[in-house]
Amino acid sequence: EGRYFFADYCRSELRWLDPAAPQQAHAFVRTLLPGPVDLRTSAAGELFVLVRGASLPTGGRHDPRGALLRIAPGQPRH
Repeated sequence: EGRYFFADYCRSELRWLDPAAPQQAHAFVRTLLPGPVDLRTSAAGELFVLVRGASLPTGGRHDPRGALLRIAPGQPRH
């Protein structure tokens, strides 16, 4: 029951798997901020995404755009 959510760091995408059919990952969200590094859920079903603001493993030049994103159930996707 449920879905397994995970982040694709290099593509800045959030994806999910159905544990009953794990052979296919489904794209869920592509963030406008690069480098998702952590996902957490709340008791209310919200998904929180911590993004680094840079997708280079070495960090590259300093980019101050790191953020915490909140995705709520039923929230329209743009």
